[in-house]
Amino acid sequence: MGKVSRHSDLTGRVVRTLSIFGSLEVITMACAIVRTKLVAIWIGAAGVGIISLYNTTLEMLKTVMQLNLRQSAVREIAAADSTRRPLLCSATRRCGLYIGVISSIIVALLAPLLSRLTFDTPAYTWGFAALSVTMFAGAVTSAKSAVLQALGLLRALARASLWAALLSTAAAVPLFYFFRYDAIVPVLLVFPFSAMLFTLLQRDGCDRRTRHVTAELRRSMTAILRLGGWLTLAVGVTLAADYALRIYINARGGLSSVGIFQAGYTVINSYIGIFFTAISMEFFPRLSATVSRRRITDVVMGHEITVVSWLLLPVVIIFLAADRLIVDILYSSDFRAALPYMNVAIVATLLRGSSWCMAYMIMARGDGRAYVVTEILSAAVMLGSAIPLYNTMGFEGLGLAYLIQYVFYAALTWSVCRRRYGLRLSPAVGRLIVGAPLIAAGALFLKSVAWWAPLLILPLLVRPALKALR
Repeated sequence: MGKVSRHSDLTGRVVRTLSIFGSLEVITMACAIVRTKLVAIWIGAAGVGIISLYNTTLEMLKTVMQLNLRQSAVREIAAADSTRRPLLCSATRRCGLYIGVISSIIVALLAPLLSRLTFDTPAYTWGFAALSVTMFAGAVTSAKSAVLQALGLLRALARASLWAALLSTAAAVPLFYFFRYDAIVPVLLVFPFSAMLFTLLQRDGCDRRTRHVTAELRRSMTAILRLGGWLTLAVGVTLAADYALRIYINARGGLSSVGIFQAGYTVINSYIGIFFTAISMEFFPRLSATVSRRRITDVVMGHEITVVSWLLLPVVIIFLAADRLIVDILYSSDFRAALPYMNVAIVATLLRGSSWCMAYMIMARGDGRAYVVTEILSAAVMLGSAIPLYNTMGFEGLGLAYLIQYVFYAALTWSVCRRRYGLRLSPAVGRLIVGAPLIAAGALFLKSVAWWAPLLILPLLVRPALKALR
């Protein structure tokens, strides 16, 4: 009875968090759909490709220069006792300010080089120079968001994201309508500054008047940045691999091919990823606070994988049946070329969910070296399989490479968590990790019979899902 009650409590916490951030993500997604639809109509696939290359480049630089401040700060604050948390919150805010100023200056100086490397022309130098200030906005926002997340102030965090999405969409529509290509840089500036403004307006309850000596603050900042450095190296490798893949696609197929790939990638990693974003907001701080207690960690990890898998599986099946409609709504019929990639990659999201949970355990343990190794190996498998498969199979090959990557990554993260931390998952969870992707693969096979055939699987999932989640 106690075990059932504990599982019900955990499910309730996850569902409440999912309801908050799921609702937020639905609204944010609607705003993104409006922006993306208008971009697709008004500036076409080439415009989407330009935005993709700007964003990919800046995200890579942000990851490298900002030392993954948010994740490392969440881990440190959540794992600390109540007496140290005000100090760590202050250290996090200062880290965000210093990192933001320094990274903005560096990106502005690198603008000519970034333009040539990314677009093979100096024409985009001023665009990168203008967008350098987003580094400051991003760092400040990450610092404050880390404090809110670690302290469990998820509603405040969601509220800030909601208003930022609404404001940026309200600004983007007239800008794209009147200025078309010239609006790309202004629109890319609006969201990070909106996010910074509304995030800073949220109260976190930590006393800003730091009474601690400078040496204590410096030690706290060093602890945050040390872990952040390892996470930065890991994520930087992943983003560099993604960047290299986009550059290769651009060289082989042009900006339109990059835009089509980006459309599919966004659906798989952003729109489907709302489940990961929503659940991680509560899961990572909770895991960081309990990771030193093995039995509790086993329960928390097994439950999280169960919830993620059973929530994702029906979404994947519905997507397979309605893929064309989804692409037409989100983009336009011109982007249907991304469907072969998306239909294979969507199956891999189930493996991504399981491996994502176990990767968070590595981060929660503060084991930066192990996390770096897993991410480097995953990126190498992705890039090593994506390039030859794209050459031979086109966009479908990119989807297959995505699937190969997460088969490998799931096995790797499980091995690390089991051998280094003694993680023990129940046989039921193990069967779900393997079985959920196989069910999705079966739905993909049924799609070749009729577009609606995958939906026949849904009624069969209701009973086992309710049993597993109770």
